[in-house]
Amino acid sequence: DLVAGVAMGMVSEGQDHAILSDISGLEDAEGDMDFKIAGNVEGITAMQMDTKMSGIQLEVLYQALLQAKRARKHILKIMHEAKEKIVINFSNLPTTEIFNVAPDKIVEIIGQGGRVIKEIVERFEVKIDLNKPSGEVKIMGNKERVLKTKEFILNYLHSLDQELERYAIDEVLEAQVKRIVDFGAFLSLPKGGEGLLRKQNMDRCQVVLKEGDSIRCRVISFNKGKIALDLA
Repeated sequence: DLVAGVAMGMVSEGQDHAILSDISGLEDAEGDMDFKIAGNVEGITAMQMDTKMSGIQLEVLYQALLQAKRARKHILKIMHEAKEKIVINFSNLPTTEIFNVAPDKIVEIIGQGGRVIKEIVERFEVKIDLNKPSGEVKIMGNKERVLKTKEFILNYLHSLDQELERYAIDEVLEAQVKRIVDFGAFLSLPKGGEGLLRKQNMDRCQVVLKEGDSIRCRVISFNKGKIALDLA
């Protein structure tokens, strides 16, 4: 139920007084009373009074309550009219979507150094919480963006699975060095995706690589969605 409030004031001089409705700062500072009254169409829900006088006559109190009632009914009428015109866009309301993936897929959503998760958060303007042990993914934000984020993540993981299915153990490939890291090199593979050639395999063959180099390599294993490579 709607509730409206109004501040009532009073100025007095001798035996004369005037009750003021909806007072502002000046009337509050210069007046003798600040009487705040809140309520709905049924009656008063709360009230609080400050006064500079030693007491308030019942006649004054009655008059203030009566004026406050009329003011409150007027405000509530405007509020009800405005309420009827309100159209709620539920697509803009914040929501939370929770779903699960295989726990070993969480690292894929995070990406190297958090690159993938950062790109997703910035692109869709959502908040994402990941639970590595359970594989739970929680997305919070605008409903439409949350659903698009979920769709993107599931499609992204599906595409990674498809990349793995394109290759077989001991398959020899011509790959290109995509980037060099402390523990090896990531290679772009000819049928999509990338694999990791570890530093110890490079050192064993005394090979020094730089970005853009082409090299023959062999698929040696699939581990948690990653393709491990060795020199062919």
